[in-house]
Amino acid sequence: MPKILIVEDNEDNWQILSRRLRRRGYDVVIARDGKQGLAMAKSDRPDLVLMDMNLPLLVVGGGSGQLKGGRHLEYPVDTPMTRVLHSPEFRQSYTDAIPMNRYGTPEDIAAAVAYLASDGAAYVTGIVIPIDGGFLASGAR
Repeated sequence: MPKILIVEDNEDNWQILSRRLRRRGYDVVIARDGKQGLAMAKSDRPDLVLMDMNLPLLVVGGGSGQLKGGRHLEYPVDTPMTRVLHSPEFRQSYTDAIPMNRYGTPEDIAAAVAYLASDGAAYVTGIVIPIDGGFLASGAR
C-alpha cells in the first residue's frame, strides 16, 4: 500500500486523518514540523505528502533539497480546533458562501488523499485539488 507522509503540528488533525487513512490500509508516517517533514520526505520516500502549509519552519519552494509546493488554498475543515476557534458568525458566513453549505470533514480530505495515493491517480501530477465544497468555483472570497 502507498506510504503517505502527514506534516501537521496539530495533534487532533493528524490523529483524525491518520486513523482514517490507516483504516483504509495506507502506511502513514507523521512529521510534526516542517523541518522533520523535509527530512522524512527525503528518508522515507513517501508516495504522497499531505502538509499543513502554515507550519513554522516549513520549507516549501526555493532551491534544491527543499520540497516544492503548489499554491496554498485555505478552506475550513470541521475539526475540534475549528469548532473552538471559529465563531458561529464566521461558520455561518462561510457555509452560506459555498454551494455545499457545510465545512469540509476529515473524511472528505481522506477520500481525496486515498484517490491521490491510488493506482487510479498514477498519471496525476502537479495539481491542487480544492476540497472546498465548491467555494473556489463559486467565486466566493
